[in-house]
Amino acid sequence: MKHVILILFFPLLAFADPGTATQYLINDPVSMMDIGIFRAERDLDIIIQRRNKSYEKRKDLSLTALSGFVSYLYDDDLIVLGAELNGAEPIAKTLEDECRLIVELMRTRANILTEVWFSHEGFGRSGEPKDLADKIKDRIQLRCDGASAYLGDNNRSIVSARSMLLEKQKVFVTRKSEQ
Repeated sequence: MKHVILILFFPLLAFADPGTATQYLINDPVSMMDIGIFRAERDLDIIIQRRNKSYEKRKDLSLTALSGFVSYLYDDDLIVLGAELNGAEPIAKTLEDECRLIVELMRTRANILTEVWFSHEGFGRSGEPKDLADKIKDRIQLRCDGASAYLGDNNRSIVSARSMLLEKQKVFVTRKSEQ
């Protein structure tokens, strides 16, 4: 009978406090920057998934493996929406065209959703700047980096496209070949 009682109360005796790492996470508040980056990354994933499906649908083997990220560069005060594109062929023009398209798709989405990404749900705060969304848009940089696979002659193309969100039609592209 003593064993049965001990077994019944054992779960109550097995309680433990959170460890230091868990306690740190519990006590660290989430900021609007954290939430905004999370929301932006979720929306960027939609662009990435659609582009990847379009490559598959067209059976376009020259463009593969598109991935995205959103990060904040503290020293530059930039929120970066980025995409990385891998190509199967060392054709810089194909990578460049696709990177330009991806930057414009990100621009369209970010212009519409920046205010939603970096705001509270259902309420506002009295100290929030009236032009907060515009100020945030001024700090968003759009990036797409593309690289082709190395093929027969060990040559590959690398393309980088950069644009600030509010700089319409200004996409700076750099190309280089690498061996």
